[in-house]
Amino acid sequence: LEFEATLAALQEAAKCPICLDYLRSPITTECGHNLCCSCIQQSWADLQNRFPCPVCRHQCREGRVMDNAQLGRMIEIAKRLQPRRNKTKSQGESPRCEKHSQILTLFCEEDLEVLCHRCPQLPDHQGHHVRPITEAATDHRGRIHSYIEPLKRQVADIQNLISIQSKKPFELRKKVENQRKQLSSEFENLNQFLEREQQAGPAEGWWL
Repeated sequence: LEFEATLAALQEAAKCPICLDYLRSPITTECGHNLCCSCIQQSWADLQNRFPCPVCRHQCREGRVMDNAQLGRMIEIAKRLQPRRNKTKSQGESPRCEKHSQILTLFCEEDLEVLCHRCPQLPDHQGHHVRPITEAATDHRGRIHSYIEPLKRQVADIQNLISIQSKKPFELRKKVENQRKQLSSEFENLNQFLEREQQAGPAEGWWL
C-alpha cells in the first residue's frame, strides 16, 4: 500500500493539468506550472494580448514559457516506474513479473525497470544497481520535486529581473525630468539675481 500511494503521487505530479496525461515536451510557465507544449499552444491559440496560465490564471508576459527537457527525462522515469500488470489478474492483486510470476519488489536503476527478486540473476541485470521499489519511487519523486522547486525560484528571479528592467526607463525619465526642473529653477534664480544687480547698478554708478 505504501508503494502504491508513493507511486500514485509520483505519477500524478508527472501529469499535465490540461490533458491529464503524462507531460509531453514539458514547458514551465512564469508562475511555475508545468504543462505539455502542445496543450499550452492550443490553450493560447486564439489569444493575442492576454496569456493566462491555465492553472492559476496568472497573466504570462507575451506568452513566455521555458522548455523543460530535464523534467521530460524525469517523466520518462516516472512512466517506467509503473509496474506491468497482467490483464488476466484481478484488480486487487499485486503486480507480478512476466518472466518468473513473482511479485515485483525491486527496481533496476540502469534499465529503469521493475523486477522481482529473481530478475537480478538474469544476464540483462547482473551488476546493475537494484534496490527496493518503494525506495526507488520515493527517491525519484524527491528528485522531481527537488528540481521543480529551484526552477520555480529561477522563474521568480526572472520575473523580478523583468520587472526591474521594465521600471528602469521610467526611473531614468523621472531622474532626467527632476534634473531638468532643478536646472530650470537654478537658471531662473540666476536670471532674477542678474536682473536685480542690473537694476541696482545705475544707482551705485556701475554704468558710468
